[in-house]
Amino acid sequence: MPETEILVQRNLMSIVRPSSNQWQTLRDLKIRSIIQDPIAFADPVPERTKYEKRSQDEWMAVLSGKMSGGRPGESIVLFAQDGNKYVGLITAIIPQQSGDKQVATVQHTFVDKDHRGKGLGEDLLKTLIEQLKLKDNIASVQLDVVTTQIAAMALYKKLGFQIVGLTKEKAKRGDQEYDRYDMVLNLR
Repeated sequence: MPETEILVQRNLMSIVRPSSNQWQTLRDLKIRSIIQDPIAFADPVPERTKYEKRSQDEWMAVLSGKMSGGRPGESIVLFAQDGNKYVGLITAIIPQQSGDKQVATVQHTFVDKDHRGKGLGEDLLKTLIEQLKLKDNIASVQLDVVTTQIAAMALYKKLGFQIVGLTKEKAKRGDQEYDRYDMVLNLR
């Protein structure tokens, strides 16, 4: 198994920063997430195709801290582990922005359906927030969540995120369009 950096350890559960060689694990977790929770993430068919076509080099670049597609900025990826099995992930980007205070965006939070209710989602998000706080230039963290994702919204609110907007019919999933909340957590 490639080297990972353990950031949080609780019994057999841990939150780790993966190595760039774990690109297949990242790809597989993202594909699993859109299959298990398509409303939360994206239309499974086109998104899966996009992930499957993404090159190994691009996946490795994301895991080494670059944003996908060569866009300027930084990425952060964390995995949740149960023993030796990868069961969740969280990703964030920090696009290159002008000014002193940057805004990070949580792009993907996922815990495998068989591992929910064990605190892994909270551990992932808390660990990501701590990693962002270590960067002096990050003023806030933003995310959006489909309004039907009640458990996710409860977690975000529990950790201090506040709803700052509602976007109507912005999240297209198949033939359905869902509303989404825009949420922000101020770090400074």
